[in-house]
Amino acid sequence: MFNKIYDIGANKGQNIEYFLGHSEKVIAVEPIHELSLQIEKNFKESVQSSKLKVLNFAVVTDENVTTVDFYLNTKKNWESSIIKNNQFEKRIVNTTTLSHLFNLYGYPDCLKIDIEGYDIELLKYMALNNISPDYLTIEVQNKKTLEYLLNNFKYEKFNFVLGHRVSKDYKSINLERHSSGPLGNDLKFKWVNKRMIKLYFFISKYGWVDIHCSKYEFDNKNKIGIFNTLFYLFFDKVFRKINPMVARVVGKLKTYY
Repeated sequence: MFNKIYDIGANKGQNIEYFLGHSEKVIAVEPIHELSLQIEKNFKESVQSSKLKVLNFAVVTDENVTTVDFYLNTKKNWESSIIKNNQFEKRIVNTTTLSHLFNLYGYPDCLKIDIEGYDIELLKYMALNNISPDYLTIEVQNKKTLEYLLNNFKYEKFNFVLGHRVSKDYKSINLERHSSGPLGNDLKFKWVNKRMIKLYFFISKYGWVDIHCSKYEFDNKNKIGIFNTLFYLFFDKVFRKINPMVARVVGKLKTYY
C-alpha cells in the first residue's frame, strides 16, 4: 500500500481504480479537459471523499510557463502530447510542474509518468530538482531515456510491463486496455538489477514498455524467473513481427477465394 500516488498523464483514468485500491491518496493529472471531466464523473465518490484529486494540466519543466501548445490526436487521444505534431489538433492548455504539485499536495512515494515523448525531459527536470520517489514507473520509448534513468537515479530494483499485453497478462486484476499496468508485488516477473533490465529492454526494443523502478525490495516468490522472462520477451518480439505478415496473407487468401 502506498501513501500517495501521482498519475501524470492519467488519460481517461485507466489506472485510477487500481491506484485507489493501493494508495491512501491519488492525484491524477491530465491535460485533455474532456478526459479530466470524465475521470471526475467516473470516480465521483472518490473525488468527494478527497481520496482522488483530478487536475487539468500538462506537466512541463519550466516554472515560469503557464500555458503550452498541446497536440491532440482526436482518434487516439492517448497519443496526444506537447511534442509538436502538425497532424494533430492544436490546443493551448494550462501547465504545472512536479515541484509545484508536490508543494501543494505532498511528495509521492509512487510516481507514474506517461506523457508521450516528453518523458526524458521530465526525468532531466527530476534529476535537477532531486525528485526521486521510492517508486517510479515511466514509459521508455527509446534507449536514450533508459540510459538517462539508470545513470541519474539511485534505483536498485527494476521490473517492466509490456503495454500491448496488459489486458492479457493481468486478466485477474482486470486492468483496462491502455493501462500502464499494476505495481509492486502485482507484477508477474521477478525484480532484477540494472544489467538485466537493460537486456530486457534490448530484446523488447523499447516503445510501448513501462519500466518500474524501486528503492526497496519486493517479494520475488512465485514470480516468473529470468530465463522464462527472456523467452517471453523473445516470443513476443517474434510474434509482433510475424503477426502482420500472417494477417496480410490471410487477407489475400480471403480475397482470392
